[in-house]
Amino acid sequence: MSKWVSGGMDTATTFFDGFVPEMWTEGVRYYFRSNLVLGNLATDWSDVVAGGGDIVHIPRINEQAASTLAQAAKIGWTANTTAEGKDDLVIDTHAYSAMLLEDVATIQASDDLMAKYSNEMGYALAKSIDTKLEAALSGTSNVLALGNTAGNDKFSKADFGTIVSALAGADVDYLSGNVVMVLKPNLYSSLFELDEFARADVIGNGLASPRYSGFVGKLLGIPVYVSTQVDTGTAGGTTEVFGYVFDKSALNIAFSKQPRLQEQYDIDYLGTKVVTDCLYGTKLIGGTGTNTKRAWKITNAA
Repeated sequence: MSKWVSGGMDTATTFFDGFVPEMWTEGVRYYFRSNLVLGNLATDWSDVVAGGGDIVHIPRINEQAASTLAQAAKIGWTANTTAEGKDDLVIDTHAYSAMLLEDVATIQASDDLMAKYSNEMGYALAKSIDTKLEAALSGTSNVLALGNTAGNDKFSKADFGTIVSALAGADVDYLSGNVVMVLKPNLYSSLFELDEFARADVIGNGLASPRYSGFVGKLLGIPVYVSTQVDTGTAGGTTEVFGYVFDKSALNIAFSKQPRLQEQYDIDYLGTKVVTDCLYGTKLIGGTGTNTKRAWKITNAA
């Protein structure tokens, strides 16, 4: 409990020491999660490194063959002589957001002001993580080129067929709920020119779901998300990337340290230094190869 002394309230007690960490930590974590788009869509392996470690080994199991058993015949056993592969997710990024808050007592007395700072710090972490995940997706060699001419940032009905053909050809069930589409804002806006996306009598209640972390509706039964982090390549050129289609198993993330907040009072500046940070790594699986495709990038026409 704080106490009143000559000149005002005495803040040299444990009152403010306990107040800041509890409220700020929860605020940062809340906004961190709500602002993540790609991070919330990735497969999270954080539990694997909860007890320590900096590499997550994700095993690959080779495709198995089936045989026909004749009546009264024995099963033919074949030894597994092919080495199983693995993908390594390396936790190598330490992200942080820091600021110096002067007159901390004033800030502590205002929940609204604290929420605004929490929002900004959480968003800063989320943006840096989404940027790294988008960079991983952009490395895929699987390309879906829009049928329009270069520089015409619009979806057409024919493009829907291109997407379905690519997914079905790779044995990816696009109606499973695990496949998502993340688009650049300008390409997403072009969907409203198509009845298949915008008209309620065509899509039913597909847009009735509340918007959460970039979710804006469904296309071909695939959940569609919008992210400003999708911004690579030369604008108007054939290398411009408008979005991605991927199975959630393709995009992987692991936190060895979840977002935390630390604070320290600095008497030189008569303010409190506040920093929030996290330690994580990412890995894209199925971005290359013929039989293991799980992720595609949507580009301008070649």
